[in-house]
This record gives sequence, structure tokens and C-alpha cells, in this order.
Amino acid sequence: MASIALVVLLCQIASPARAQWGQPISGDLSAAIRVDEVDSSARALLERVKAHVAEKQWDEAVETLREVMERQRSKLIRLDDSRYIPIREYCQMRLAELPPAGRALYRSRVDPLARRWYEEGIAERDTALLRRVVDQLFLSSWTDKALLALGEIALEEGDYPQARWCWERISPELRTPDGRPLWLNLRAASEMRVALEPAAQAKGVIPSPAQWLAYPDTQLNLADIRARLVLASILEGSLARARIELDDLNRRHPSARGKIGGHEGPYAELLAGMLITAEQRPAPIAPTDWPTFGGSFERTMSAAPDPGLRTAWNPPLDVPLNGGGPFRTDISIIRDTFGLPETRPAEDQRSEVGLLCFHPIVVGNLVLFNSIDKIYAFDLPTGKPAWPLPPGTKDRDPGEIYSGLTGRENLGVRNDSGNQFHTLGVPRFTMTVAGRRLYARLGSPITERQLTSGLSTGNSYLVCLDLAAEGRLVWRIPQTQAEDDRWAFEGSPVCDGNNIYVAMRYNDVQPQEHVACYDAQTGMIRWRRLVCAAESPARGQADAITNNLLTLAHDTLYLNTNLGAVAAISTADGQIRWLSTYPRAKRPSGASDRGDNFYRDLNPCIYYRGSLLVAPTDSADSETILSLDSSTGQLLWASNVPRDVVHLLGVGGGNLLASGQRLWWLNVDGGKVVHRWPDQTTEHGYGRGALVGDEVFFPTRTEIHVFRQALGRSAADTAGGSDPTRVEVREPIQLATRNLPLSGGNLVVAGGYLLIATPTKLIALGPHAAPVHPNEHEVTQER
Repeated sequence: MASIALVVLLCQIASPARAQWGQPISGDLSAAIRVDEVDSSARALLERVKAHVAEKQWDEAVETLREVMERQRSKLIRLDDSRYIPIREYCQMRLAELPPAGRALYRSRVDPLARRWYEEGIAERDTALLRRVVDQLFLSSWTDKALLALGEIALEEGDYPQARWCWERISPELRTPDGRPLWLNLRAASEMRVALEPAAQAKGVIPSPAQWLAYPDTQLNLADIRARLVLASILEGSLARARIELDDLNRRHPSARGKIGGHEGPYAELLAGMLITAEQRPAPIAPTDWPTFGGSFERTMSAAPDPGLRTAWNPPLDVPLNGGGPFRTDISIIRDTFGLPETRPAEDQRSEVGLLCFHPIVVGNLVLFNSIDKIYAFDLPTGKPAWPLPPGTKDRDPGEIYSGLTGRENLGVRNDSGNQFHTLGVPRFTMTVAGRRLYARLGSPITERQLTSGLSTGNSYLVCLDLAAEGRLVWRIPQTQAEDDRWAFEGSPVCDGNNIYVAMRYNDVQPQEHVACYDAQTGMIRWRRLVCAAESPARGQADAITNNLLTLAHDTLYLNTNLGAVAAISTADGQIRWLSTYPRAKRPSGASDRGDNFYRDLNPCIYYRGSLLVAPTDSADSETILSLDSSTGQLLWASNVPRDVVHLLGVGGGNLLASGQRLWWLNVDGGKVVHRWPDQTTEHGYGRGALVGDEVFFPTRTEIHVFRQALGRSAADTAGGSDPTRVEVREPIQLATRNLPLSGGNLVVAGGYLLIATPTKLIALGPHAAPVHPNEHEVTQER
């Protein structure tokens, strides 16, 4: 297909001088992970509680637990081998385990305050007051009612996982004893044709030791709660889950009646009708913008279906950026010091073409991307600069709307070998747009320095530009606003309208991972929270570049630290809601593992309907992909079958789509590998693909292959007699043609266009006819 509209030279940036490297590194990464844990005095008090309970001294036990909650507040405590939770939640678990006499004593002291908060919250529809009941006084007599009300409000606001989580905590019977979603066990029991044991041996009894916090003795009707859980699944679109939950409701409460979804009658009949309606409902209209990495802050989005890509835009526009070539890395460091493969999955760092560092975004008619210290904006339909240069402007590239530094020496890198980085990790350029404001991380990409060269990371900073005012600078946050020059911003922020949130690294012997919150309007800091500290894969032996991005779902941030932990953080105050660890990796040196997982250097969590999908860089099983419960951090499944995955593209058709050398389909509910393409790696992936409608686009160097997201025989397949095992739905989009030899790369589909970000160009394929241009044969080719 001879289709090209816009070609932009993307990267010509200076690089750091080569350091003196030590001997090859081998052995395991340290399993030690430091978090903000409770101190020894709190642990002593908790031991004292056990003694009080054994002696049936309920007054002393209750007051000691309240003292620990008050003293330690935001500290964490280890719950089991892999999870940490806030000390307040842990103490509430211990209160929930008290016998009725102990709980009654506690309630006599907190119920008056809980009742006032609850009644004011209901009267004023104030979710903050209702959450205060749940967070601070979970064992009060009013908490189950507050949970019911919070779930109703969340359902009305379309936050179905939050509604479900509120309702599930009303009783320990609504999840498994270890805190896993009950429907997964129900499905497994159905598949094995065995009866499922009740979640608790007796109503209102939490298994000991508790693995999650549930209200122990509600008097609310559980048939009503289970009906609401089915409704949440239907409205969310989780129809397989809804069927299982509806079967369970009918088995437990066959005659239950009530009001649900605005109708009153038998729950079984009403919900079955809603389920049929939902199955016939057309798919929602996909958005046309692509405002951040992954398309959304949940990091999974299917773009609107492509327009066919029949014709071309205008001929290429050259943008003369500064520098001498595309990004590359020093292969000798990768090979000799770290024992990693010399070729990155879905890239080729040996090639003179360079690495795939750029991830453009699209908002309205604007296509935007950035380099280390510049931001560019072009008109999507025409490929021309979005706005004319101001009169008298000098030394500015076409399309450039922001330049942050006047001298490359301020980047914290040195130019002695073109753009070849002597680092573990490479720059990855992402940005975010929210409400016509653009947020970007610019400056030095270095986030860790080798210990022999000092701990200063150089200059990194955040900027906010007003796209309604042609990219006018609103504010800039330098890293030096933090206390010293060891801080580095790691990637572009996420935004909830009022605030932006960004991952930060503090460079130390054990690098520290933090999350910071800034006011979106002014750039003033609101809070910053330590997540964890651990030995990094660079181990202080080399400079390192990390690119951790946050995931945002409603009022919770999720962070894959790539330091042995995944965490959920409250947007309100930075409180860590849970932190889950995983076994850390062996170094590939001297081992049989290829070490492809160490190239997962842009790997935020994917949030999908209450589950979290993570592909850590440093997991012990190098191919591991994890699924965690987003409410508790509990492991749902782990898959170590895919051996080359570096990109989690998103969830569609019931599958997690992941790619590297191959494209992989994994069932999102169980982690089973459904399919992979190709079976033999005769044709390698090249770049990050994209979900488009109900399809997935998978780029190679010369073609873009298009597959179904959902596998299996469809009604159309059956009618047409097509092969149900064929997942490729059309002929590949040919990129290497006679007149326009193009290349694969990182894909974005938005506004009716397919953008391909190669190491040196931004290529756009679109629906509009291109005029014949006399210089068309001069299109810049890949080197």
C-alpha cells in the first residue's frame, strides 16, 4: 500500500560518556525490599494484644489496638509471605476476630461517632463521611450500612469494581477465605462438577488468620447483596461472571425478591432479563483520541476501528532536530556486564536505525510527541505544524511548541559517541493530555547513577502546556524543587482533573521508588509517598534509565516498581492500600534464561475490571505475567509460558494481548495461553501494537498483521464456512512498497489515522487522498 502522510525525524540527542565497567554480574537480585513498616514498639503492642485476647481481657485488647492505629497511622505491616497492608486495616482485622463480647465493647465506644458520620453522610450524600466510617471505624454497628450506600453511589457513577468491593466486604461469605473473588472458585467448581464449600464454616465467622477485612456479623439480607453483585457484573460487561453469580444466587436464594435496576420482583427473573438485554447490546463507541500511553490511564483501550487506510496524506515534512542520529545503546555493556541478549525483543539495538523510543499521542486534530527536551505538535489531517511560529522566532524547528534547555550539557549526559547510551535501559518518550492541558516529563533520562560517579541524576522536570493557547507554558516543576539532585521524575504523569500523579526515583545505594502528587493548575506539590526501596538490576554498576508509569483507576493509583513490588496508592493522601511482592530474578549471566524480561522498560500495570495485569522486569521466572486482585493485591494467577513478552497491549475479547517477538493471547480470567502467532519466530514483531475495535494490530518490519482479539468460531464464521482457527482477519497491511519503502514501529490508531513511530520518523496512514507531489520519490528511507 502506497500510503504516507507525515514523516518526522524523531531523535537526534546527545549521550553520556562511557564509564569504567566492573566484572560481569551474576547471582540473584537481593530479595530484601524496604517499605515504610511499623516499628518494634508497635509489634510489641500487637504481641500484647494476643495475650489480652488469650486472657479474655477485651478492654485492654481493644484499647491497645486503638493505640497502635493512632500511633502508626500510615505505616505498613506484612500480612503474609507476599503482601503488606496498612496497620489500621490489620488492627481492624484483629478487632473483627474478637468474639461478640469484645466487638460489643469496641462498638460501645465508637458507635456514637460512627452513627453521626453515617447519618450526615446519607443526608448530604457525602461519600467522604461514609468512607470515614469504613476506613476509621470498620467494626462499628454502622459500617455495613455505609458499605451498602457507598456501593450504590459507585454503581450510579459507573465505578462497578468499586461498587462490588464495597458490597463484598459486607460479609466474609461474599469472597473466599483468602480474599479471592468468589466467582473464580464457583467457576472452577462448576468446571470440575464438584460442590463448593461455603466461604466460612459458620455465618459471621472469619477464618483465622484473616487474609482480608470483611464485616463479621452483618444483619443485612445477603440475597439483596448478591443480587447487586450480579447487577454490577452485568453493567460492567462481565457477562460470564454475571452468569456464574446469577446461578449462585438462584442456588442460595431461589425465591428471593426485591427491587433491582429500577424494577421489583423475583431477582432471578429480573436479572436474567437484564443479562439477555446486555448480551444483545452493541459495543460502546470507541474514543477517537489517544491522549496517553496505552490510550487511557487504565493503560488498556481499543481505538475506533480504522478507516481502511486506502489512500495517502501529503508528502513528508522534514524537521531538522539537533544532534547526530537515533538512539542506540552500548551492546558491550548489555552483554559483558549484565549478560543480557544483544537483541531486544520487538526491536533491534544492533541496527543503525536505532531503538523505538517514541510513543505519540493524538487529541482532536493534534498529533504530539516529545524528545528529551522538546515538544512538537502537528495537524493530524494535513501533517503541517499545528500553529505558525511567532514572528521573529529563530532557531526553532517546524512544529516545535516547547524547548526546555538551551544547552545539551544541562541534560546530565555527555556527547562523545553520537546518541549511543552507555546505560542499562533507554529513553522512552510519553506524554499525557487532560482537559486541553499537556503534561510531559523532559530533561535528562538518567534516573540512577553508578555509585562510582556520584548519585546526582542530572536535570529532569515536568511541564504543563496549554493546548488551547497554542502550547503556552503554564508551569514547570524542576526536580530541584525536591530537596536534592538525587531525585528524578520517571515518566509522564496521570491526571484526575484536579491533580497530577507521577512516579519518582530517589537515587541511593538501594534506589527508592516514590509517588508524588502535584496540583494540576499550579504545579504545587500536595504529597509524596515512599513505595519501596530495593536493589535495582543496574546494582550501581552502570547508569540506568527507568521509565515507570502510573496507572489510574478512579481514586487509586497502581505502580509496578520493577523493584520487587506492585502497589496500590490512594489518590487522596498517598496512603498505600496494599503492596504485593514477588520473587526476584536471577541475573541472566551464567544462567540459561535469555533475560528478555529485563527489556520490559515501559511496563505499567493494566487495570481491567477489578484485576491488575503486570509484567515485571525483575520477576524470578523471567517470563512471568501476574494477575492481581486490584482491591487486595492477592495473586489471581501467574503465567510463565510466554518467553518473549515486553509489551502488554491491553485486554479485549476476554484475552490479555501481549507481544514481543510473537503476539500472545492469554485468557484474562485464568492466564491460560489461548494462542500465539507465529508458532515459529520466522517473522519477528517490531514495535508496540495496538487494539483497534475488536481487532489487534501487530507490527513487523515490513507489515502490520491484523487479528481477532477474541478467538473461536463466530456466527459470521459459521455462516461463511471460514476456518475458526484462523485469527488473522485480513491480508497484512504492506509497508514496504515500490514507491514508499516504510517500516514498522510503535503504533497508535486515533482520529481515523494509523500512526507508526519508527526510530527516525513518524509515519501516518490515513483516509484522505494525497495530491501528487513532484518530490515524492525523495521520501526519507530507513537506514
